[in-house]
Amino acid sequence: VAFRGRVETIPRRVMAPPVVAPVSLANTPADQFTSGPLEKMAVQAAKKPRTMPTAATTEMGSRAHMHEYESVANPVIPEVPVELFPATKHQEGPTRVERFDVSSTLKTNSAATSPNLLAAYVRILVGESITTSACATSSVFFVIRGTGSTLIGDQCLEWKTGDLFATPNDVSIVHTCTSAEAHDGAALYWISDEPLLRYLGCEPKGRRFEPIYFDADTMREKVEMIRHAPGAEHKNRIGI
Repeated sequence: VAFRGRVETIPRRVMAPPVVAPVSLANTPADQFTSGPLEKMAVQAAKKPRTMPTAATTEMGSRAHMHEYESVANPVIPEVPVELFPATKHQEGPTRVERFDVSSTLKTNSAATSPNLLAAYVRILVGESITTSACATSSVFFVIRGTGSTLIGDQCLEWKTGDLFATPNDVSIVHTCTSAEAHDGAALYWISDEPLLRYLGCEPKGRRFEPIYFDADTMREKVEMIRHAPGAEHKNRIGI
């Protein structure tokens, strides 16, 4: 369809908006239109015979949805609920992983604590071991309680209460508890970005970093340095 516009003058010299009238291309010689490329394309498209779409095309078209831009650029998603995951989850019971899973509320396609993160307790009884794995770019573990070691591929890391370590996920990760000051076992707080990768439908490929270990005493010293540094009273938080 080609469009021909007309502007009408009204009193007090106020210009009315263009009145756009559709013009049919049927039985209209091509030389009556201007020679611009868009006009030529319109004429050529009008002359092409229409073909019936294939079954596959029809099926693909049935999956298409169109939305106003702002409604999807800033979509409304379910709120992350306030849930209680008490300490008893890592103080009692057998060696296991206790995930903070609220996927039923978030409507995600896999276990999730928030739309892009999954947190969990890892309970390990003294003398026992457990393997953790996730389809994620990395995993971070904070030692809530106990002493032990983690085998990261062929590297062995020893840890204690208050330590923190990060691991890539291209290797097997096996945690072992050697002792605990209470509750008959160690407890780790584990977090990864598995929900994000599950949503994107992808898997980590290749190692992006080597395992990292943060000693509890060193972290506390660093926080104390920040807390006593000039201007610290104006910071909205003291942390690393």
